[in-house]
Amino acid sequence: MSRNKPIRIAIVDDGVSEGLYSIGHLDFNIEIDQDLSVNTREDYNAYLPSHGTTCAAIIRKYAPDTWLGSVKILNDVSKRAMRDQFITAIEWCIENKVKLINLSLGTIVFSDFEDIRHFVNKAAANGLILVAACNNNNIYTLPACLTNAIGVKCRKLFIDEQYKFIPYPFDGIDIEASGRHMLTDTNGMKRYTRPANSFASPLVTAMVYKILAAKPQAVLEEIKEILYRNASNLQNDSYNPYICMNTDWFERKGGPEGCPEYLCKSVFESRKKAGKIWIEELYRKNIEKYINSKGYRRMQVDIPLIAVFDTGNCNILNRLSQFFSSRGYYSVKVSADYRDIVYGSEYSPDNIEIEEFISLVYKKHRCDVILLRINSFINFKYIEKNELFDIILFITEDGDYCYHKDTKKNLPLVLSFNRNDTDERLDYVFEAAFKLLGGTADTNENKA
Repeated sequence: MSRNKPIRIAIVDDGVSEGLYSIGHLDFNIEIDQDLSVNTREDYNAYLPSHGTTCAAIIRKYAPDTWLGSVKILNDVSKRAMRDQFITAIEWCIENKVKLINLSLGTIVFSDFEDIRHFVNKAAANGLILVAACNNNNIYTLPACLTNAIGVKCRKLFIDEQYKFIPYPFDGIDIEASGRHMLTDTNGMKRYTRPANSFASPLVTAMVYKILAAKPQAVLEEIKEILYRNASNLQNDSYNPYICMNTDWFERKGGPEGCPEYLCKSVFESRKKAGKIWIEELYRKNIEKYINSKGYRRMQVDIPLIAVFDTGNCNILNRLSQFFSSRGYYSVKVSADYRDIVYGSEYSPDNIEIEEFISLVYKKHRCDVILLRINSFINFKYIEKNELFDIILFITEDGDYCYHKDTKKNLPLVLSFNRNDTDERLDYVFEAAFKLLGGTADTNENKA
C-alpha cells in the first residue's frame, strides 16, 4: 500500500498511550472535552495503561502497518462520555478523511438512539467504516446494532484471530470474534486480554483494515461480504449484504419523500444492487430460521405489553411510544403491518406466533414496555383471549376503548371519543392506561 494515501484509523475511546506496547507515532492524538472543544492531547503519561491503548495494541498486533490515531472522549474517572462528544468525534473523523473507526464503546440509553442513528448514517454516506462493540451485557447498543456499522461481540471460546460471521442478524450484530489476544508490553511482559466485546472489536478493525489495504475503494457491504467469505463458519448459504433485516439505515425525509408511499417504494420495491433493500419474504425466512436454530431459548417477558387495534395507520402507535418516552420509559413498537417498519417498528410476521416474536423483541431490546399494533380482527380476537397483554386499546372511527386484562376477567375502562379528537383527549386515554400499569405520571426517570 502506498504511504502517500494512508488508510487513517481512529480509536475513539479513553486515549492511547503509545509507549506502553510500542505502538509508535500516532497519526493524530486529540481530545474532545465536554464543552465539545477539540484539542491536541498533551501532558499525559505515554506508558499509562488504558482501554484505548489495549485496543490500539490489538489492532497493531494483527495489522502492524496501520496508521493509528486517537480520539479521546471518555472521562478519565467515570469512563463515560456524552452523546454530543461521540457525535463530534464522528464529525471530526468525516472532516479529517478518516476511513475506519474502532469503537469499543456505545450507548444503551434510548434517548440517544435517534441522534446516534442519524450521524452513523451520515458517516456511512461519507464512506466512513465503523467497527463497534456491543455492550458487554449483550443488550441493544448503538452504534453496534445499526446496519451501517459492523457490530461485534465476543465469543469466549475463540482465541487470537478466530471469528464467526452472522448473516442477516436480527439484533444487528454481524460478528462474534475472539477477545483474547496475547500482548507484549515494552518491559517484555506477556499477557492475554480478557474475553470481552470491547477487545473483540479491534480484531475486526484490523481485518477490515487489511481488506481496505487490498481494496481501497471497498464499501461497507463489500467489506461485510469479504468478512463472511473468510469466516470460520462459512457455509454454502448465499449471503447478500445489500439485503437488510432492519431499516435503521433509511433516513425518513420531509416533503414529498416523507410520505408513506414514497418510503415504501424506496424500501420495498427498489432492487438496485448499489442500494440496500428490505424484502419481506427473506425477513420472514430468516426470523423463522433464527428461532429454530440450535441453542435458541425463548426469554420470559416480564414488562408491560400494550396491544393497539387500529385499522388506520401507525400514528396512534407512534404517539403512544412518544408518550412513554417523555416519561423516561424505553418503549419498542411492534406491528403486524410490514409498512410500519419505515417508522421504526419491528415487524411481526404471521409465520411466527405473537408470543414468540414478542419474546424475541424483548431479548433484543430489553426495553421497559412493548407496544403492538394489530390491524385485523383475527389477531385482535386472539390477543383478547391471551393473558400475555396487559392493555388493549381498541380504536375505531366511532370511539376508543381501553381494556385492562388479568388472569380472571377483563376490567374495562371505556373512554369513547372520535379518532380525530383533541390531543389532550388522546393523552387522557394514554394516562389512564399508564396508571393501570402502575406508572407515575410525573416521573422523568430514564430507565434505559
